[in-house]
Amino acid sequence: MKEAGSEPAAGQGEVLPWHGPMWDVVRTWPTLPQALLITGPDGSGLPLFALALVQARLCGSHDPANGLPCGRCRSCEWFAAGHHPDVLRVGGDVAMGTESDGDAGEGRSKAAEAREDATKSRSIPVGEVRRLTSFLQVPSHGEVGRFVILSPADGMNTAAANALLKILEEPPPRTTLVLVSSRESRLLPTVRSRCQLIRLARPGRDEALRWLTARGIPKAALALDLAGQAPISAALFDAEFWSSRERLVNALGRKDSSGAALMIAGEGLPLPVLLPILHSWVVDCLGVATTGRIRYHTDQVGSVAGAAKRMDPDALMIFEQRLRAARRLVDHPLNPKLVVGELLLAYAACEYGS
Repeated sequence: MKEAGSEPAAGQGEVLPWHGPMWDVVRTWPTLPQALLITGPDGSGLPLFALALVQARLCGSHDPANGLPCGRCRSCEWFAAGHHPDVLRVGGDVAMGTESDGDAGEGRSKAAEAREDATKSRSIPVGEVRRLTSFLQVPSHGEVGRFVILSPADGMNTAAANALLKILEEPPPRTTLVLVSSRESRLLPTVRSRCQLIRLARPGRDEALRWLTARGIPKAALALDLAGQAPISAALFDAEFWSSRERLVNALGRKDSSGAALMIAGEGLPLPVLLPILHSWVVDCLGVATTGRIRYHTDQVGSVAGAAKRMDPDALMIFEQRLRAARRLVDHPLNPKLVVGELLLAYAACEYGS
């Protein structure tokens, strides 16, 4: 098993340290079932585990000591390029090839693109699932068989889920379907029941911090708090995120911040960036008002406490529910600028006397 923070060889699958125990179990399986469901905490690297598992099964000379793919054979080269003839990737998580490519300090970086692309591509329409039928009709190139990686599986709409169910009911021979979802409850029960479950653990804070620090992620402890203890999500925070967050948090924490001032601060911020910052700020305000605890913006204790005193807790609780609904709809074709403006004005309206 590679050490935390070490980079994989070109095209080599990465198994994260906190997935090591499960990897040691799964890699010893002589064959894979026809359908797998990999689940666990969001932002903990579920797609990476799926990719490593499939790449290792296809690798012609994987490491017998740890089961990792070699990263040098033709199969690994095809896999790294995203063009392996026996692999079909469906969904934004695996189409990008990685959930953890975001290294710090890249300006308009892969991290920012990954955040936006992942949000745009969470939905998996029925047409994407129907591509499986064409793929599965082609004989496999190698002797191992064919693999389909579908992530996030909970992004399927009803038609897509029903189309997948038909495939699961009569799975083709020498084929493994790997579903990945941190929200397994959103999958059809009939889909879940036809998959063998692999449940991955949440990393401990110390382990996650070591991994982030080894990768050179700035403000690792704060990033982990802001990401809700999800290290892969924390690794995607780049300079653009930190600048956006500082601008918005400064406005949210000011005593005299009006709705108009908040809209100026939020101008130009993408909805997928603004929503988590605003939501976590509101949760922290409610936390201070009820338990005195701050979970996310741990560097803004005074500002959060001051904002909490100015807010009507009942109005803030209703607004928090609205933010939850907005986050569920963030990948739908809404008018982002309009949504940003409405949410910031609604936050300002939660103040006493507004």
